[in-house]
Amino acid sequence: MTKLSLYKFGGYFVCKSATVGTIYSTCDSFSFDFFPGVYILRGEIDSGAWAVASSLIKHKNTKQNVYDLESKVVYNNMYIPQNYICNIAHSLDQRNVTHITVKQQIKKNIKKNKLSISLDKFQEIFQIDNQRFSRTIRCVGNEIYNCNAAIGYAKKKEVFSFPWISLKKYNYLCNRIHFLCETLDKLGCIVLLPVSASVPLSEFNNRGYDVL
Repeated sequence: MTKLSLYKFGGYFVCKSATVGTIYSTCDSFSFDFFPGVYILRGEIDSGAWAVASSLIKHKNTKQNVYDLESKVVYNNMYIPQNYICNIAHSLDQRNVTHITVKQQIKKNIKKNKLSISLDKFQEIFQIDNQRFSRTIRCVGNEIYNCNAAIGYAKKKEVFSFPWISLKKYNYLCNRIHFLCETLDKLGCIVLLPVSASVPLSEFNNRGYDVL
C-alpha cells in the first residue's frame, strides 16, 4: 500500500502559489504516516500546515528550504518522493513552463505511461470544460485545480498537494475542492489539503490533522 511517512519533520520552508505569492514558514517537529485518503492540515498560513504540503513539491529555488537535521521524508521506502507528488496549486513556476494545451499534456502522458484510461475519460473523471481542455494551463481560469490534478494523474503521481486555502477562498471553492478530494480518494491517491484553522473539520466529516 502507498505510504508517505514524515519523521521528526521540521525546518524553514518556501511556500509558493500564484494567488498568494511566496510565504516563508517554519514547521515544528512533526511525525505522521499518510496512507491513501484525504488529509486536512489545519493552521494559519505560517503555522506549518502549508509548509508540510509545500516542502514535498518541486519548486524552483527550493535550495532555500532548510530541514531539521533529524527530518526524514520516506515514500514507499524511497527518500526522494518529489517525483510522485503533484502540485495542484497554480504555481508561480508554472507560468513559463509550457505552451501546450492541457489536452496535449494529458495525451502525451497517456502514451508515455501506457495508461488504459482514454483522453475523453480523463476529461470526464476530472470534469474539465471542453474549451479549457484545449487551452494552456495558464488560461484555464478556476479549473486550474482540476486540470493540474488530471495532468498529475496522467503522469502517474500518487500524492496530490493543494496550496493553503483561507476560509474565504474555501467558501468560494468548496464544491470544487470536495469534488477533487473525493475523486482522488476514489483513485487511491493521498491528498494533502492545508486550510485555515477557521475551516471547521465538520466540513470534511471530521477527518483531518491539526498542524499548529
